[in-house]
Amino acid sequence: GSLTAFATGQSTQYALKDIQNRGVLFIEPGVKIYEGQVIGIHQRSGDLPVNAVKAKKATNVRSNAEIKVQVAAPKEMSLDDCIEYIVDDELVEVTPESIRMRKNPKASKKRGGK
Repeated sequence: GSLTAFATGQSTQYALKDIQNRGVLFIEPGVKIYEGQVIGIHQRSGDLPVNAVKAKKATNVRSNAEIKVQVAAPKEMSLDDCIEYIVDDELVEVTPESIRMRKNPKASKKRGGK
């Protein structure tokens, strides 16, 4: 299965540290992502929608107990790797800046999605 973003924005370390427990990530903090983008491999079968743009709530209280958690390095995917990874309801987008995978919006409509 795939870890799929359900929100558009810039990925945050706060969100990715929780998501990395669910599988292997393809992105790192600070990357612009969009709804429907495949951002990782889910450790179980089936797709899991995740919020990779969630920001930490700011509080007025400082805490020394708060320890910064590092996010593991993302898995680098070549064009060949992406083509081998995708399933019937996913697409590979190739631009001069990046190679990304996403859910096919037309396939999700057929399944009764948005």
